[in-house]
Amino acid sequence: MNDETIIFDGPSDEAVQDGKAPARPYTAVQRAQRLRKIRGLFVRYDEMMRVCDEILERLETGSDGESAELTMLTAPSGCGKTTSLRYFLSQVRKLGREGEVLFMAVPAHATIKAITEAFLEALGDPVKDRQSTAARNSTRIVSALHRTGKRLIILDEFQHLLDRDRDRVSFLVTDWLKQLLDNAQVPVVCAGLPDSMTIISRNEQLERRTAQVIELEPMAWDGGEKTVRFQAFLKMYEDQLGFERPPQMWRPELAKPIHEATGGVIGMMTRLVRAAARVSLERGDGPDTITREDFAKAFKKTGRGKNPFDPTVKSTVKGGPTVINPRSGPKGPKDSKK
Repeated sequence: MNDETIIFDGPSDEAVQDGKAPARPYTAVQRAQRLRKIRGLFVRYDEMMRVCDEILERLETGSDGESAELTMLTAPSGCGKTTSLRYFLSQVRKLGREGEVLFMAVPAHATIKAITEAFLEALGDPVKDRQSTAARNSTRIVSALHRTGKRLIILDEFQHLLDRDRDRVSFLVTDWLKQLLDNAQVPVVCAGLPDSMTIISRNEQLERRTAQVIELEPMAWDGGEKTVRFQAFLKMYEDQLGFERPPQMWRPELAKPIHEATGGVIGMMTRLVRAAARVSLERGDGPDTITREDFAKAFKKTGRGKNPFDPTVKSTVKGGPTVINPRSGPKGPKDSKK
């Protein structure tokens, strides 16, 4: 699903046998194999599933035959936008409907000619005409969309239409996009950083055509339901790590400093866990797990500021402990007392 995902057959020779990890110290090959497996892990968490369902609904409903609607998907860097889109595309492939979706990234410093050429390339248009005008390209795009039966367009990196240095939007390109919605009558999902909304808000006609805004945010720690979701994500993640003794990252004593170190940003969490796993696997002795000390050493290499895994550092994360019972599922603060 993800570009890094691999098929892991396990360490060879003196590697994992009978489901148990090899004895420490691990060889360089054994460490590399386990780290490759960890890099390729994929967690299907609730927010990603929600995004997938919303986009699938766009694919199913199509247009009303007069004009197509636009859906915005925004997320800060590392909060799962690209992963959610990749998951959606994988589900479409499983359904045998990949031919109905056009996925492309908006080129940096996009002009109308640049974006129309990117469209044609994504559509597999064989014609490479340097003399072709943007208007001619637009006609070819609409024709190709209909000819290939496209029912949904996904434009990633939509923020590239915003010139941050000059604080302006490429109005020519956004007007062109509005015309595409009218002429092609194919729904469009625009995905980008949160400031992508500026592009829509500064074009009244595009704003009127925007039917839905989907926002992904960092996972929160509120001592209640949001904390449970964060812990549930850590539990699902650690279940795939492959350590002989689960590190129990979901428990408050590790979950809190993990949240403090990463701000609940999924991309930062996975990088921290991978770094801590490397520290663990490089240890010459001790249990086959990730300890708090492993996290502390990993944070020194990857993080900034006070080390939240240092027991002498007071946590700045607010909210009381929330505990997940691995057997019966997530429980809130009241249930944890039982």
